[in-house]
Amino acid sequence: MKPEFINGIFAVSGAIAGAILSGIFGWLISRRNDPRSELSIFSSRTARLIEVDSSISEIVEIRVHGRVLPTVYTSDIRIVNTGTEPLYEGQIDVSIVGDEARILAVDVVETAPGADRALNTMIVDQNQSLKLTFEYINPSEEFVVRALLSSRPNQLLPEFRQPGVVTKIRTDAELIPGVLGRLMFESIRSNWLLDLYFRALMKPYRRYLEEVSDKGK
Repeated sequence: MKPEFINGIFAVSGAIAGAILSGIFGWLISRRNDPRSELSIFSSRTARLIEVDSSISEIVEIRVHGRVLPTVYTSDIRIVNTGTEPLYEGQIDVSIVGDEARILAVDVVETAPGADRALNTMIVDQNQSLKLTFEYINPSEEFVVRALLSSRPNQLLPEFRQPGVVTKIRTDAELIPGVLGRLMFESIRSNWLLDLYFRALMKPYRRYLEEVSDKGK
């Protein structure tokens, strides 16, 4: 087979591959910008926060709101508007699956910039459920709610339902800590192909790039 013919095959194959990749990225970008109402909720695995060893239980005690407890557990719930449209007047119900665990306290530990009071929390149903309410959440805004529990529940189960809104719920999720997330994003940023892919598909990655760009100015 002549070299000119082989070179021609490679040239045509490269042009076809380039056209396909361009089409895929164009489709992904157009899909990202389509009007879409979507809320994603991730509840983390429950972890032991603190425990008093039996050898010192007579001199050391844990108190939460005046209640003495041998152990305190913690669980996080991350709420993200993963759509392209604002969400209005919503209520997220979080219930404990299991009979023994009770919710001791709840707080919003991470908020979107300028949205410190956007998410309200309330403990209900004899300390076995949470009610999270919001007036509105803009696209890409996210919040993290942390609950302190008296014991390890089988599961924390979030529920959200609103007309026209797609709800994505993942329980027992491994929420990536900030430092590890940044290390992962830096690894992605160093690879041009992964960088293009994640720019098109992953909003947290785009927000990270914007943050890095702002710090460099």
